Amino acid sequence: MLHALGMFPRMALAGGSRCRHPGALNARRFISANRSKILSALLEPAAQNFERIDADQRSALMNSSEESAEHNLKLELLKEMPCPLARYPFLYLNEWECKPGLSQHGKGDLVFAGPEWRFAVVETKWIDLASSGATARRRRTKHRRHVWIQAMEYTLALPNLLHRMGVECKGIAAFTFTNEDRLQSVVSNPVWPSDMRCRNCDDWFPEFVPDPTQKDGFAPAVRCAVCCESLIRVPPAE
Repeated sequence: MLHALGMFPRMALAGGSRCRHPGALNARRFISANRSKILSALLEPAAQNFERIDADQRSALMNSSEESAEHNLKLELLKEMPCPLARYPFLYLNEWECKPGLSQHGKGDLVFAGPEWRFAVVETKWIDLASSGATARRRRTKHRRHVWIQAMEYTLALPNLLHRMGVECKGIAAFTFTNEDRLQSVVSNPVWPSDMRCRNCDDWFPEFVPDPTQKDGFAPAVRCAVCCESLIRVPPAE
């Protein structure tokens, strides 16, 4: 996957299978033992890597032969890049597997990258607004809920994938993008706790903070993506 993303150039070490290293480790053992340091060096500076990956991903998406309503939604999103997604200007992943090689675990739609190793997950869904009747209404309700659940599930899955790729991650925002409501933060869904707020920002949206010490990659902390302060619960007005 690192080769595919253009983040890990194919390296040839001079001197055969051994490298000149104080510990006299062979090349494979040396790379394995120092994988995180090597990846960190290769990934710097981040901006140039993100720009290159963004160009490749956008080109592949725009030149795709796929014809579907959801594919067109993706193209619309790339063209519009509405706020607050504009905070994450680089398209980083498209149709990504939560567990590489195991597509049965699901594929996310889009991941964008921004400054300071912060990311945004966007799940797209085309909703049939033309059909009428009870069945059509139930289907729309199901699709609205499903795309929100997908955005949350893939946001929780992304830190582990980035960790395996050797990519630092300091925060992940989650959004949905539909033909009905366009770009929406996950707070717009009724499932989100209505009493959770940022004390500083009016136009806030949540950012989930990864914690590699946790089994699922996440600590329970959720902060404001604008000011990076922890969210607070505001009791309902009497």
